[in-house]
Amino acid sequence: MNKTNIFFIVFLIAVLLIIVFAILSMDKDIVSGEESQEEDLDVQSCDSDMDCSDKNECTIDVCNSNVCSFVGVKLCYQNDGCCPSGCNPNNDNDCRSEDLS
Repeated sequence: MNKTNIFFIVFLIAVLLIIVFAILSMDKDIVSGEESQEEDLDVQSCDSDMDCSDKNECTIDVCNSNVCSFVGVKLCYQNDGCCPSGCNPNNDNDCRSEDLS
């Protein structure tokens, strides 16, 4: 096997990994592994993400196939109104020091 063939095989593997990661990233339920439910367990129908709201700052509200889903926020991010587990005032300004005691 020459160097060109090896490079081509490595390139194809890299492209396939990128495609798999992109597909998994599109389904936020698979990536986060968690989905919150509305308290009354009613299914919310929707046409766009803007039609969905569970009034919880710690979820991402998503319209997928005309059904709302609410995916738990896992990352520390400034000014999103949520302080997920593992975050603190040093890496997420939504966390307050009194929340940590």
